Amino acid sequence: MDVSELRIRSRSFLKLCGGIVLFNILTLASNGAELFLTLPKPIGMVFSVVGFAGVFALLAATLAPLAALGMCVVAIFRRDVRPALPAILVLGFFAFATTVPSGIAGFKIWDAGFRNLACKSSPLVQAIRKYESDHGKPPPDLAAIVREKYLTEIPSTPCGCSEYRYELNDHGNPWTLTVIPPSRGVGFDRFDYWPKQDYPERDSGGSWERMGDWAYYHE
Repeated sequence: MDVSELRIRSRSFLKLCGGIVLFNILTLASNGAELFLTLPKPIGMVFSVVGFAGVFALLAATLAPLAALGMCVVAIFRRDVRPALPAILVLGFFAFATTVPSGIAGFKIWDAGFRNLACKSSPLVQAIRKYESDHGKPPPDLAAIVREKYLTEIPSTPCGCSEYRYELNDHGNPWTLTVIPPSRGVGFDRFDYWPKQDYPERDSGGSWERMGDWAYYHE
């Protein structure tokens, strides 16, 4: 291999490493945007697509070292693979070392985003409770809170989430609020507020995690 070819391969390798780092940064930025920014929902869908791709990238990065070690086995029987083996090993472990911490950071952003949403939802919860106290029953829908001037408007949810879903006589509670998290293609997670605060630890489909007065359902 001459010097010019070595330079070309080195540049290609560095571009791959840079691409991995850039994608991880983009995924983290998208996670933060879809959980903290109240932009139009179509923009949130774009962020969710990036986050969805990040799930597969995390899975691939987790398996990358095993794939690299598998190439070592292949190299025993195929000499043509051996020259590329050092780059494959370095790239596999580089992907693991950068993407897995990024995934962990993404989970922390997810947790912080919903804890923040629980706090920001307090005015809506208080308005429903005040209506219920004044009228002796919960409002028939969220629009009634605005009509009766308990709030000037229903608060917006982060752009990657659904709007607030209000249900009467749900889960043994007189009313409930639900926000559907950004889609990651697996499961049907939800973020709920129940006025009785009687969230179970588990049910047949998954588990509940308390976040302040709210609870996140992991399916």
